[in-house]
Amino acid sequence: MIDKYNKLRTGINISKICYAHFNSLYFESDGTIKTCGAKQYSLGKYPDITIKEAWEGETIKDLRQEMENGLFPDSCYLCKTQIKEGALESTFARFHDIDKPCVFPQIISFECSEICNLKCIMCYNNRQNKIRLTNQSNNIYNDNFIKELIPIIPYVKIANFYGGEPFLNPLYFNIWEEFVKLNPNCQIQISTNGTILNDAVKKILDKGNFNIILSIDSLNKNTYEKIRVNSDLNLVLSNLEYFLNYCNIKNKKLHLVACFMQQNWQDIPDLIKFCNKNQIQITFNRVWHPENNVLYNSSSDLLNKIINYYKTVYLEKNTTIEKSNYGKFLEIFNQTIIWKNELLEKENELKKYDNYSNNELIDVLKMCLENYNKKNTKEINYLKVYELIDELIKQEDTDNNKRLILLYYLKLPPELIYSIYKSGCY
Repeated sequence: MIDKYNKLRTGINISKICYAHFNSLYFESDGTIKTCGAKQYSLGKYPDITIKEAWEGETIKDLRQEMENGLFPDSCYLCKTQIKEGALESTFARFHDIDKPCVFPQIISFECSEICNLKCIMCYNNRQNKIRLTNQSNNIYNDNFIKELIPIIPYVKIANFYGGEPFLNPLYFNIWEEFVKLNPNCQIQISTNGTILNDAVKKILDKGNFNIILSIDSLNKNTYEKIRVNSDLNLVLSNLEYFLNYCNIKNKKLHLVACFMQQNWQDIPDLIKFCNKNQIQITFNRVWHPENNVLYNSSSDLLNKIINYYKTVYLEKNTTIEKSNYGKFLEIFNQTIIWKNELLEKENELKKYDNYSNNELIDVLKMCLENYNKKNTKEINYLKVYELIDELIKQEDTDNNKRLILLYYLKLPPELIYSIYKSGCY
């Protein structure tokens, strides 16, 4: 599958499977600096280290060395999994395929704040039952941060802005002004929930080189608003018309992103047809967690139901965008088949625990985590990882629900459990 993936990477030196460590920086809301949003490690924390120190330090040099053999290291679990499942177009590493030598990062991603007006059910903040309308990171990312960015901005080719909701973050408006002034040709990509469209947003969009990535998971109002709690589908569709018109006038791109999960799988075909009608490219985000949203670790019966339904779907494949959207549909269809086959094996394997008590299941899970920990000594102690699972178990009222949580985690590869722990997405 790696060979198939590399064939897609036209015009790129494929001696390196990923260029994130060579061309990218990623800033998280707690100050953590990484090279990629999918990899769970840290170059250090801002402002404890400067941007320059993160870019030139020993940690990033070691990470670059890891990539010299043309393969993903074990720590790149998410991309390895995507490629194994055939999601080649959507693999995170594809977004870093710039192989030109650079003194400064050419791709910068900002996830500097959790400010958001929604409480989406698949967002890790939903575990904490919060809508965040204040900036928790003011003391981390401030004017000094922008001053450090200024010498780098002229060299950036792609700047990604995530949330929370980017259009609610005053820091981002200040950074966008600097990009407009210092690097007007930079591709600025904003991932928005589509609920915010005011004069300030319109003004900055008119100034810069912006592409809009808008999140809509369903065109069924009831389903959409159950997923993106506190949102209004009618408002978002109205704003989408503005964004689409803006992109057409400015010759920019509007992308639609949908999370593929238990709550909306039946609405995906209509969403693609809507995108085809409006000539919008769509991409599907794989939901890795939490357990009541994911498909890959749900049940083989549910996945079989999805497969049978998707076999009946007809989609046009005439225009370039229609062909692209059909390809994305085939990706999630083929992924679902792989997930079903893997789950059948896991479900059969778990039958041996049918007569185990919950306490015995806890012991089995701890042993799996401990064995992985022993083989990967740099990982966090397995007992700390188990603590997060224990927190989820304690939130359940019945023994049966507690058991379902335990069985869910027993179906997960230990490396993914560690990744979930380190990302805070639980």
